[in-house]
Amino acid sequence: MTNQQHPVNPPTELVEKLQDLGNLDAIALAYQAGADQEREACCEWLRGEYDWGLAAALRLDAARRPNPPTLAEQATADLDDAVMRGDCISTTDAMPLLRASLARLAELEALLND
Repeated sequence: MTNQQHPVNPPTELVEKLQDLGNLDAIALAYQAGADQEREACCEWLRGEYDWGLAAALRLDAARRPNPPTLAEQATADLDDAVMRGDCISTTDAMPLLRASLARLAELEALLND
C-alpha cells in the first residue's frame, strides 16, 4: 500500500526528523501500521462493549478507512474543476481520466446487456 492510498500518514515534521534514520517508505508504513492497530483495537472494543457494537465498529472502520474515489468520481471531480476554471475540456489533464471512465462505463453496460 503506498502512502497516497493510506489515509494516515506521518506529519511532515516527523518525517523530516526521521528521514536521516532510514527509508521514508518504512517510516510511513510503520506509522500507518500503528494507526491500523489503533483502529482495529477500537473496533474490537466496540464489538465487545455494546449490543450495537458491531454496527458501530463497521461504521468506525468505514469512516477511518474510506474507499478511494472511484474512476467515475475522479473524472467527475476533474470535469467539475475544468468547468469551474472555464477550461476547454479537450485541453485539460482530465481527458485521460474521462476516457478511462467512459471505457469502464461501456464495459459495465456490456455486462448488463449480456
